[in-house]
Amino acid sequence: MAVNRAFGSHWACAGVLAGLLAIGACVGPEAGQALGDLARVTEVTTQQSSAELRVSVHVTAPVRYALQRVRPDWIVVDLLGAALATASGTLPFSGGAVARIRIGQFAPTVVRVVVELTRPLKYQVAPAPDQTAVVITLSENPVTPAAGAAAPETW
Repeated sequence: MAVNRAFGSHWACAGVLAGLLAIGACVGPEAGQALGDLARVTEVTTQQSSAELRVSVHVTAPVRYALQRVRPDWIVVDLLGAALATASGTLPFSGGAVARIRIGQFAPTVVRVVVELTRPLKYQVAPAPDQTAVVITLSENPVTPAAGAAAPETW
């Protein structure tokens, strides 16, 4: 009887493993990526001029990114297929319309950058020309959305 239980347990474990692998296949390529294959986020830098602020998220390899709508006064950028190779937390920057900038490992293969604003600003997110960073550019000109207008993908 013990042999049957052990054999049954073996198949139950195999079934659980197969289920987990199937779930991993359904959530996207980043979820199945080996940690060694991930781009590393090495640092976040800021550069401010009189007209704009640039927040550069430096990476060791090109990454895809997605904008998330969490709060109207937050710019949330997820770097897909990335791992944090620097400290997570709040960056030592604030000023003007930026209350604070945070970075963290949101999921095993997703690094999240959050720029918290004190007022709406125009902004754009784009890769650096050499693909070594994802750059969030904020304009000091306040956003004045039209009534009932749909928000564009790049603000």
